[in-house]
Amino acid sequence: MSVTACDVWLPPEPSRAIRSCAPVNWVRTHITSYSWADMPWALILLAVCSGSAFLFYGYETLTMERQTSEFERYGLPGLRQFVGVSQLLGGAGVFAGLVFAPIGAAAAAGLTIMMASGLAVRVKIHDAWRLMIPAATLGAVNAALTLLFLLR
Repeated sequence: MSVTACDVWLPPEPSRAIRSCAPVNWVRTHITSYSWADMPWALILLAVCSGSAFLFYGYETLTMERQTSEFERYGLPGLRQFVGVSQLLGGAGVFAGLVFAPIGAAAAAGLTIMMASGLAVRVKIHDAWRLMIPAATLGAVNAALTLLFLLR
């Protein structure tokens, strides 16, 4: 009888949650048996809205001349490319979270921090409140997504 690392750490009567610790079984239960029917509709709706928005804004930030002038107005011209790439990665990460929740949680948390930072910049430069609505809304959506992904 061979002893594995799992046998050393498991008590004689392990609970159902930790009965199998083999990586293959973890993949089998968490990835391959994935069912879209088990996913809350709110998670899917918010993820599609957030992921699409950030893929769009990331592309726009990297390619549109208007965004160059906006970042100069913010006083952050050197961060435009970093923000654009972060938005693209965050949007893709939110979509990936529909398959693997920890990636979605990390991406949504990062986008929440980005939107909070964006709000802080807009407050600092005394932008009109109506210009802060998209960042506030996307920040709230991504905060909710972070929680929903963590609860998956």
